[in-house]
Amino acid sequence: MLESTGVYWQPIDHVLVERLEVVVANAHAVRQRPGHKTDKADAAWLAALLAHGLVEPSCIPPPAVQALRDLTRTRVALVQTRPQVQNRLSKVLEDTNIKVAHAMSDLFGMSGRRMLKALGGGERHPHKLAAWALGTLRRTLPELALALTGQCTEHHGRLIQGELALME
Repeated sequence: MLESTGVYWQPIDHVLVERLEVVVANAHAVRQRPGHKTDKADAAWLAALLAHGLVEPSCIPPPAVQALRDLTRTRVALVQTRPQVQNRLSKVLEDTNIKVAHAMSDLFGMSGRRMLKALGGGERHPHKLAAWALGTLRRTLPELALALTGQCTEHHGRLIQGELALME
């Protein structure tokens, strides 16, 4: 029997699950009375509770469900970091005096990402950057070129590359 404290029980469960019946109990439900706690005393207490049928086991999903949950949690975490990456990219552009927010509605749309990749790749000429625009945004090339005029250094380019890599 294991107490479900954090994720510390999981490696033990992975090793023992094929050899023994593993029971994971809610740590709050099997809490011992106050006093001097030792691992030996805790083990004896848990064994006594289990022997008397006083432990309601926690549900441990099958490995396939656990894997799906891990993937889902990872995806949620990545999706939640996307706005942070976008904010950092916007900050880098502000630092370079590139003001594309006035010239395009979505900096992180297809055209905006193409321009950001070109900036990160070393392109600094505003008309060449504006040429990466697609669709209706191409109607505003002069205004877009003016918005893309700034002081983007090699350092800024590396920052843009790193943030774009995180976004992708």
